[in-house]
Amino acid sequence: MGSKFRYFGIGLVLCSIAASAQTVPDFRSVDSLSFRYYISGDWNELTKLGDSALNNEIDYKFLRQRLGFAYFSEGDYIKSVEHFEKALAFDGFDTFTLTYLFYSYLNSGQSENAGFIAGKMPSDLRKRLSVKSFQPVESIDFEYNFKYSASVRRSNPQYYHFGVNSHLLPGLELYQMFSHYNQTFTFPSLGGKEYVRDRQDEYYSLLKFVISPHLMVKSSYHCLNPDYDTISSPMHLGYLELSTNFGRFNFGINTSFLKGDKYSVNQSGIKAGVAFSGNLNMYFNGALSLISKQNTSRLIYNQTAGFRVSKKVWLEGNITFGDLTDYHDHDAMYVYDLIDPTIFRTGATLIFFSGKHITLWANYSYELKEYFENNLYHYNQFCYLGGLRWKL
Repeated sequence: MGSKFRYFGIGLVLCSIAASAQTVPDFRSVDSLSFRYYISGDWNELTKLGDSALNNEIDYKFLRQRLGFAYFSEGDYIKSVEHFEKALAFDGFDTFTLTYLFYSYLNSGQSENAGFIAGKMPSDLRKRLSVKSFQPVESIDFEYNFKYSASVRRSNPQYYHFGVNSHLLPGLELYQMFSHYNQTFTFPSLGGKEYVRDRQDEYYSLLKFVISPHLMVKSSYHCLNPDYDTISSPMHLGYLELSTNFGRFNFGINTSFLKGDKYSVNQSGIKAGVAFSGNLNMYFNGALSLISKQNTSRLIYNQTAGFRVSKKVWLEGNITFGDLTDYHDHDAMYVYDLIDPTIFRTGATLIFFSGKHITLWANYSYELKEYFENNLYHYNQFCYLGGLRWKL
């Protein structure tokens, strides 16, 4: 009896091993099944099969293309990028891969990488997709910001800018912007009140160069011409950033130098973020900056989070801690060199994508300000901003 049980146990083990061996996928079955799932549009089964195949070191161009298309169809553009990049490594001239990698980059918000891939396309494919390698005016944008100052000694500030983006070469973009800011200060005087106007005209340019789909260099120049009480004092800002991304994660380091007639400011920082597409559709970005000015240093932290409300609408929230005097963000596009320091800021932005050509956004922000003549006293400021981008 004992020997029978022993043989029976050995038989169960052998059957188990045989069954396990049958579940290990082979190239022929993977290729046949993945093609069947691809043709039928069964994306869930295709992605499960693909994951199993890759785990068993079955990896080839058509499998990556089918997986990339499956995730693209489900709206998970970050995953589709991952697979189409692998497919491109197998065959750098495949037009199907180039096409859907281009659109995956666009839909995941990586327009610079899409431009880089466009440079790898044959001319007939670019023509068929209406993709232009050189566009002197790729898009134009306009932004207006009205700020309500809860102080009788400060007028309501106003700001606007007009910008133009150009595609110079595949993976090389130039953005240029002209902006204007104005506000009036009220001070008590012997004759009653004294009014002082604070205005500022600015020119800004940003050059973005994609070295590879995972490495980008940004360099910007910002010229500010503040005019306070008819006294003009031009300032010049240079900015440099190196950023990289790996799937859902992105990292960046940056440095800048702001030079004026009376003082100079160094700012250096690090950025990190994570993005989710597909069913989640959200992102989180954080930035820590160190500002050095006249032998003093201070830290500023900014946190941003966004999520998709609907197919065409995104909502983004942000919060910034620290004294923002002479601080800059958004690749040195916005510089907080105003007379009254901002010591806290938070807000939310609603972004609406109206078709392929028009993007609209509206922002509400709250700022806590200090009086520059007496920093023991504060006042509130509420900002209402609207913007439009038209892609030609």
